[in-house]
Amino acid sequence: INGAKVINMSLGSYNYSSIEQAAIDAAWNAGIVVVASAGNDNLPYIKYPAKLNHVIGVSATASSDTKSSFSNYGEGVDVSAPGTSVVYQTLSCTGLDCTNFSYSYLSGTSFSAPLVSASAALAISKGTVWSDSVERFLKLTSNDLGSPGWDNIFGWGVIRPFNTLSISDNTKPYPY
Repeated sequence: INGAKVINMSLGSYNYSSIEQAAIDAAWNAGIVVVASAGNDNLPYIKYPAKLNHVIGVSATASSDTKSSFSNYGEGVDVSAPGTSVVYQTLSCTGLDCTNFSYSYLSGTSFSAPLVSASAALAISKGTVWSDSVERFLKLTSNDLGSPGWDNIFGWGVIRPFNTLSISDNTKPYPY
């Protein structure tokens, strides 16, 4: 799909789409990693496309490695990433001349998913070729939080890009 190796989807809906699943299956079959945000409604189920097959579903954490208060969680969360106050952004200007800007830290699983996408790109740079092995690589290098192993809040844990870079090129991710 035009040379893409990773697709980030910081969007979501509670409605299933067979067309969306078909597009994701095509990407997966082409060896492309698909990452999607879980949603920001603090609900025990995640949004589509994060909930679809062949998608790495991402919940959000706070700086204390706890669940972000807004993050959706549940079946389909594979990993988590920082999502509380992670981007300092210019907000809308005031006045017609736009000389008075306001700034604020923004939060959301839509900011967590790109961090996981970047870690997936790091895994690919380490020689991990297929999308299923990239997902296993991310799980292997994540810091397990919550209940040991997979849990419905953090998935397999919070990503640690440094761990991804530190793994030997010869390390093969083990299946979960």
